[in-house]
Amino acid sequence: MQSPKWYRSTHYQNGGHRTMSSARHSLIVGGGFVGLSAALHLQRMGRRVTVIDSSPEVSGSASASYGNAGTMAFYANVPVNSPSLFQRLPRMLLNLDKDSPVSIQPSWHLPKMIPWFILFAWNCRASAVEHTAEKLGALLSKAESGWEPVWEQSGIDMENGTMGQHASSAECQNSPWRVKEGYLILQRTKADMESSQGGADFRKRFIANLNMKRLNSSDEVLELEPHLNPQRCDGGAWYFPDAWCLTDPGALLRGLTNGFEAKGGVVRNGLAVVDIQSNDGDLNQESGAVRAILDDGTHISADEIVIAAGAHSANLVSSSLGEFCPLETERGYSIQYSKENSVQNNSN
Repeated sequence: MQSPKWYRSTHYQNGGHRTMSSARHSLIVGGGFVGLSAALHLQRMGRRVTVIDSSPEVSGSASASYGNAGTMAFYANVPVNSPSLFQRLPRMLLNLDKDSPVSIQPSWHLPKMIPWFILFAWNCRASAVEHTAEKLGALLSKAESGWEPVWEQSGIDMENGTMGQHASSAECQNSPWRVKEGYLILQRTKADMESSQGGADFRKRFIANLNMKRLNSSDEVLELEPHLNPQRCDGGAWYFPDAWCLTDPGALLRGLTNGFEAKGGVVRNGLAVVDIQSNDGDLNQESGAVRAILDDGTHISADEIVIAAGAHSANLVSSSLGEFCPLETERGYSIQYSKENSVQNNSN
């Protein structure tokens, strides 16, 4: 595969050896978990790394990484696309099913979604679903081990450490970074359990060493979570004993940022990258192969750029690089309950 036309290698004198000031410069667009982990991996490789994020601060409440459920979902290789979903989609979109998880409000953005929706529908084919599950499984099989260099580079003891000064509240400073209590995918009916078997088969086939158990009754589920509503798990559940979630996603973002900056990384907040251009016309070889144009009129040059801007990545890739990027957004919801206020008979 050829490199994009705007990219070129940057050559250095002195026999190819670089000083710290002339180390290869990597620019990361986006300061969420993906952007920061990429930054720490590159920093570990000896790169000089800069992170640009449009939020006023990394780990701000407006960021998707801050607001997510913080689950290490290494079991999640089953795509949303499926032949059965394609069949149900018209009723869901028209709100004919009162419990439909999908609704669409009229907006000017809808016509822009048509190319994405066509590809989404095309990938509801059984062969496409299996292909996606296989590729996601290959990635997820290495996901947890891929985080280990990130923890080490940032100085975070994920196994035994506490959040300390990075916690969102003083009372949580002695709390662990993560809670490893497993994950349940509840099945409301026996029919739901049987229909979920195909996805479970994909997990077994494509995710190496996955620890997954089938719980066939609500009684088995309630032994693990006695405060669940039995009607919500009458069909049983799929249980992943090794799964874990973050106690405070915002705290981990702050911890990663602190570790990154402590080892020479640079974070620039409140700035958005609006364009990416080639530096081919620049005779200064130290300036890098590409430049990122910022919304304040300035620019940053780098040898490579990693785009990890979440929902904003599609427009940047399409407008700057001329590449079709079929990326759309979805709104996710999560509810966290404290152990002090146990949930009784109202779990979803």
